[in-house]
Amino acid sequence: MSRAARLAGLLGVWGRRLLALACLGQLALLAYVLWRRAGYPFDLEWMEGGMLVHSWRIMKGQPLYGPPSVDFVSYLYTPLYPAVVAALGKLVGLHYVLGRLVSIASLGVVMVLGYRAARREGAPVAVALVPAGLLAAAFPFCGAWYDVVRNDSLFLALVTGGLYLVAYHHGDLARVALAGVIMGLALLTKQTASAFIVCASLGLLLFRWRSLPLFLLTAGATLGLIGGLLQRSSGGWFWTYIYRLHQNHDFYAKRAFLDTPLILLKHEPITLGLLVALFVLLIVRRHLTRTTFFWALVAGAGLAISCVGFGTQWAFANAFIPGVAFPALALATLAGRAYAAPQAEGTGRALFAAAGALLLTAQLAVRVYDPRPFLPTAQSRAAGERLIARLRQAPGPVFVPDHPFYAVLAGKEAHFHRMGLWDVRRAGYGFPRGLVESIQGQKWALVVMDSRTQWHQWPGLQQRYRTVTVADERDMPHVFSGAGAATEKVRPLLYPKFFMEPISTAAPATAAPPPASPATRPAGPRTYDDSP
Repeated sequence: MSRAARLAGLLGVWGRRLLALACLGQLALLAYVLWRRAGYPFDLEWMEGGMLVHSWRIMKGQPLYGPPSVDFVSYLYTPLYPAVVAALGKLVGLHYVLGRLVSIASLGVVMVLGYRAARREGAPVAVALVPAGLLAAAFPFCGAWYDVVRNDSLFLALVTGGLYLVAYHHGDLARVALAGVIMGLALLTKQTASAFIVCASLGLLLFRWRSLPLFLLTAGATLGLIGGLLQRSSGGWFWTYIYRLHQNHDFYAKRAFLDTPLILLKHEPITLGLLVALFVLLIVRRHLTRTTFFWALVAGAGLAISCVGFGTQWAFANAFIPGVAFPALALATLAGRAYAAPQAEGTGRALFAAAGALLLTAQLAVRVYDPRPFLPTAQSRAAGERLIARLRQAPGPVFVPDHPFYAVLAGKEAHFHRMGLWDVRRAGYGFPRGLVESIQGQKWALVVMDSRTQWHQWPGLQQRYRTVTVADERDMPHVFSGAGAATEKVRPLLYPKFFMEPISTAAPATAAPPPASPATRPAGPRTYDDSP
């Protein structure tokens, strides 16, 4: 063996060792952060409580999709995630920890499947750890979102599971049918799974076209059966929430197709650069297989979904998750194929592999982050306990529109989340049924509004209620992910600030017009664009 070959081999060994250490270090950091956050008994992210109210309603046998009302306005998502949390909640009780454990377990599934896919393509252990390591390193970039009580991680797990079955078990009809069911469930978790159903269908055309009808049949049956039941039982509101209301969100083409690709490229330049280089190299060397081409296609879909998602009104950094997870998985599988290919290329390929490992190690190293901004503090926990105690002492119903599950924790009835108000007003439905009457009639003994309240959204509230306390941010529980979190550069933070009680001399209530039906929905103004 020549001296150059020995040097290339030595660099390759040490490159893989350093890469493995970098991946394991990022995974250890993420595990520490998730462990510290899981037990926080209040909102980590400002819409967590609203998602738990979805599960709470399912547990009580109440519908998710119906006319917008002061009692409830559904988020614009399909229902599987809150349904899973509700099913588990009947066994162990409904709380934040349960919803977060579902998300964390889903994240674990994604990481394990990424590792297994890379190993199946021939990747050494260090390279097979790359999908998990890169995903862990992107925790701050993706809005500190993996563990929150939201549907993103479950969606990602189901999509990855379905694609894995298509890639490696397309010859087994039972598993193809299972893949169809899983992809159907993914769409019932989050609507963006539709793009990956297309990817899976194209994959089956590549692998074994005779399996495609079965896949489409089982995916369609899953969606048709569950979706049809929801549409019928809701009187048409299911489709209104999961599709029609989305059509009233603005789309910003520049942000989607120019800004977002640049943001992703800036975050993961080595990942995307190596992915393209490996794809071209495998084509040139005629080592690109149908499976590795399929994963490259999935990576492209993930990037496209992130761009389109972040270009949509009210989007947040969680839109980047598919654009991080699937290119990382594709990179590891393509690298595995390169490792498994015949060794005729010699020293050049060994040096390329070593350089790639060292570059990825460097990217992981510079993405090491300070976890403290994402960790709930003892002060915030104590403040939350005081807040719940104050809500509990209120001599009647309470209204906390930014954190509706706090009302449930205080033993009160739940109500709609403020995001629902934005969605239905943006679509031209006006105010949720009963909101104006509840304000005018002073239904609530205590109203708690957050620091970013836009008072024009709450007609008559300042005339029927008086502010009795303006809380300092140090005395209230904070959110640690998403909009209004302490990690954002935007001020002020999102926290309960204005405590309001009824004014004793209230004028007679005035009724609000009833909401429109799905069939007669007005167009609505196109300029309504408030953000948290």
